[in-house]
Amino acid sequence: MIFTAINGPVTPRTLQADAGLWMDFSASYGSYEKESGLMLLCHPDNPDYPEPWILRQESSMQNIVFPGKEKVELSLDIPTVLRYRPVIHHGNADSVNIPKWQAEYAGTYVEKDCVIK
Repeated sequence: MIFTAINGPVTPRTLQADAGLWMDFSASYGSYEKESGLMLLCHPDNPDYPEPWILRQESSMQNIVFPGKEKVELSLDIPTVLRYRPVIHHGNADSVNIPKWQAEYAGTYVEKDCVIK
């Protein structure tokens, strides 16, 4: 599996990785020989945006670190909302325009003088 973030490939390690606004996980899965991937986009309304990531090369869960090591007090009246968008794609991170997808999701992509939300 190849982990790709906004600044390029990321090497999984024991500690948290400050990888940025999105992460792509690409590989040849199962007996299928062609690459495909899953990108996970983070929304800027999330607490602690952009959150760090926990990445493991071996069979394990890949995830965003929230709330992390520090306790987070949750309100009984105001919901804690975490927004992420998974996108499945053919090919690897270089074969799709992930920054454009991230910008569209964050509501910052401008096309023909209008912001797409």
